Amino acid sequence: MVFDTIPTLSEPLFRDQVQPATVKFSLYVKTHEIKQLDDSLRQVLLLSSQERQIWVGEHEGFVNELLETFVNDSNLALDGLQLDPEALQLSIDFVTSLRDVMNTLRGIIDDAQVLTS
Repeated sequence: MVFDTIPTLSEPLFRDQVQPATVKFSLYVKTHEIKQLDDSLRQVLLLSSQERQIWVGEHEGFVNELLETFVNDSNLALDGLQLDPEALQLSIDFVTSLRDVMNTLRGIIDDAQVLTS
C-alpha cells in the first residue's frame, strides 16, 4: 500500500548544547521532514472512512511515536535557545508545520474514533 512509505523523522532536534548554525540547520531539516510527513498523511485523509479506520489500527504505534516526538521536538524548538531573527523564524516555521501535521493526524484519528464508537 502506498501509505507504507510515509517518511520517518530523523533524530530529535537537540540532544546537547549546539552551535547556532547547527540549530538553524536542524530546524530547517525537521521542518522539511514534517511537511513531507504532512503531505503523506493528507493522502490517508483521502481514503474512505473505513480505510482510515483500518489504517489507524494498523499504524497505531507509529502514530503514538509521532505524537511523542512532536511534543518533545516542540518543547525543544524554543527551550533555552538564544535565537537570532533567522533562527526564530525557522522555529516559528517548524512549530507551524508541527501544528499543521497535528491537525492532519487529528482529522485521521477523530474520524477513526467516531467509526468505532
